[in-house]
Amino acid sequence: MKKLMILVVLVGLFSGCEYVDDKLIEPVIDYVEDQIEDTRYSKSPRESKARKWTDGIVYYKWHDNVTEDAKNIIVSCMMDFEDISSLQFIEDGSQEYFVTIKLGNENSVSDVGMHKNVIMQLLQNTSRKTIKHELGHVIGLHHEHQREDRDSYIKIHWENIIKNEYHNFVIVRSSLIPVNLFKYDKKSFLHYHFRNYSKNEHTTFSPTEGSFLDFYIQPHIIWTDIDKLKIQYLY
Repeated sequence: MKKLMILVVLVGLFSGCEYVDDKLIEPVIDYVEDQIEDTRYSKSPRESKARKWTDGIVYYKWHDNVTEDAKNIIVSCMMDFEDISSLQFIEDGSQEYFVTIKLGNENSVSDVGMHKNVIMQLLQNTSRKTIKHELGHVIGLHHEHQREDRDSYIKIHWENIIKNEYHNFVIVRSSLIPVNLFKYDKKSFLHYHFRNYSKNEHTTFSPTEGSFLDFYIQPHIIWTDIDKLKIQYLY
């Protein structure tokens, strides 16, 4: 059983998401090369090992199942990142580090940061918002609601969360962006909706002050000014 658990973890080390009616639906676990235990049920903070892409170049290759229409949309989203930063997305699967982009039927998911065998899987006909969210993970960004100081802004309702999704709500300590450098961004393209992974339709988090409206993101807005600043800080 222990060996099986280890195998499941090694197969499932990813971060990803999907939006449904502008609500973020996302299974997420940070990629950790030396992780040997299943952390899906843990509420404990964890350390991120996400790394920036060398020289800001993200190499990628297409899986055979990616259609030309999908490629065009994904490349367009990549260009949006390039337009606001020094990032470059280059199609080249011969490099030591590269992203394999594929289409799937269950979730949109992706690894966090640069490492070997990065996978970004997208649902068929997924939205630009979801694609950019996944690309945000690929370049090394974690969820806003998992940052180290999040308890000052939201209260996690563990009793309402599906147990094997706890890893989506634990604090992740990352050295890529100092936590005090940017204020908490409730409307970030990397923030959860307040009913993601609810087991009973109740909220999985609530604001410590203000209202849930503070977390509402207009459908036409992909990222905030703070999102852009974070991308530019990294690249």
